[in-house]
Formats: sequence, C-alpha cells, structure tokens
Amino acid sequence: MVEICVMGSLNMDVVTHIPYFPQEGETLEGSSIEEYAGGKGANQAVAAARLGRRVAMIGAVGEDAYGERLVEGLAQNGVDHTEVERLRGVRTGQTAILLTERGDNTILYVPGANVEKSVPSVERAVRHFEGAQILLVQLETPEASVLRAMEVAKELGMVVILDPAPVARLTKSLLHAADCIVPNEVETEQVVGFSVHDEKTARRAMQTLKQYDIERAIFKRGSESLFVCEGVSVTEIQPIRVAAVETIGAGDCFAGALATGLVEGLSFVGAAHFANTVAALKVTKRGVQEGMPTRKEVERFQERRESL
Repeated sequence: MVEICVMGSLNMDVVTHIPYFPQEGETLEGSSIEEYAGGKGANQAVAAARLGRRVAMIGAVGEDAYGERLVEGLAQNGVDHTEVERLRGVRTGQTAILLTERGDNTILYVPGANVEKSVPSVERAVRHFEGAQILLVQLETPEASVLRAMEVAKELGMVVILDPAPVARLTKSLLHAADCIVPNEVETEQVVGFSVHDEKTARRAMQTLKQYDIERAIFKRGSESLFVCEGVSVTEIQPIRVAAVETIGAGDCFAGALATGLVEGLSFVGAAHFANTVAALKVTKRGVQEGMPTRKEVERFQERRESL
C-alpha cells in the first residue's frame, strides 16, 4: 500500500551553468546546458522513494518526449505513476534554471500540462490512494486542484504537508487546509509578515499561523539553522556544514525526507532532524532527482559524521 502521496508538478528542468547572475541587459556566456527530470512534486516523490518509502505521484504531463522521460524517471525510482495523466494537445511543463558557480540558482517555469489536470481527476486520484498516511503538496499546480486534494486527503485521514512555493499562489484557503507548512525564508516573510530568525520570532510566527489552525511548521533558512514548531514548542536545529555544489531540489528533498521520517514513526522534531541531514547530503551532489540521496548514502553520511 502507498504510504506517501504527492500531488504536484512534473517538469523538465533545463539548467544553464553560468559564472554569476547577469545584470539586466547583460549578455553572459554559460559553460554548459543540461536537462534533468524535475518539478517540485516529482522531486519530492522521488526523494521519499529513494529513501525506501512506497510513494505515489498525482499530476500530468503532455504526450511528448519530455513527458515520456519524466514518467520513465518516476518508474525507475520506484514511484507509482498510475495517476500521472498524459494529456493531448499540451506540452509537458518546463523549467529554465540559471545555476552559478557558487551553487546559487534562479528559476523560471512554464507550467504546461501541470495546470491542465481537472479537479475531478485530482479528487479521484487522491481517493485511489486511500490508506496513504501523508499527502505532500506544493503550488506549481492550480489552487483549485491543490485545495481539493488537501480536502480529500484530510477526509481520508492523511496528514497534509504544504510546501508553499511559489508563494505568490498561496491563499488563506490553502493555509486552512494544511496540517503543516515548511516555508523557506522568503515564503515565511510572505506568510507571516516578518522573518523568523530566533525562538522569539518563531513563536510569533506560530501565533500568526493559529488563525489557520496550523499547529506544526518548519521555518527553513537555507544554510542557517531552522526552527521546528509544534504547538507552543520551538526547537532550533543547527545546519550541517557541507561543501555545497548544487542547491536545486534541496527544499524538495527536505519535504520528501520529512514525510519519510513521519511515516517511519519519528517525532516531528526527529523527522525534521532526519530531513535536515538528508537535505545537507543532497546539496553535495549534482543533479536534481538523480542527486536525491538513497537510504544507504544517508546511512553512510551519518556514520561519517558520527565518527568525526
């Protein structure tokens, strides 16, 4: 039986490697262009599957070569793709990513088939995976579809984790439907109106989220410490210092690993610690889905850290 259900986007990521971000009007020579399977939804599904969980993906691709490659990639990573629709007359979603030598990135995307899957088909798909423990959602697909998926999942007893990206699409209705949110720094400021940088501001943020009945949140801060909030409890988790080579997909990796930890019976804080470790390992590897750590890689990484 499926343990983790992911409803979200599937994109082909076209990554251009550049020395630095160009200024407006500047022509800049890049060193290479690469294509990777991506999309926040698919990335999160693959992240959890590579950690050994039973995962299903809900989404849509076009009837084109990119769509075939994306579905093939899910299958190779052990993700159930029976509810990934192949839609005629639309193109598979594509993402253009500028990646600097420092590992920083800027992302632009054209959603394509991601915005064409109907609300009834989304509801049917979620019900198909009744028995799953967790639903992961993001905001690269239409609000109506995301909201209905969340509502049905809660009806079926799933825990709903919302990754509010891109944050411009976040609404109060979506917040009300979430059990837990995992925003980064930019998203946190948009959601609560201020930055979270210590225990005091984390508590203030949770007070703000109470109006949406959200009791659990993780405020991510890139390479800085993150804050895990559960009710009135706040736990700060320090960053794991690594030599980052690529940050693309780190947030998706975190979400997939968080869901994995919860499914495996870890406490919310314990699952956050696990996700922090897996995401730290992810940024040391190139490739988005290809770079999602396997369980054995995580175990070896943990062993090396413990031996230091």
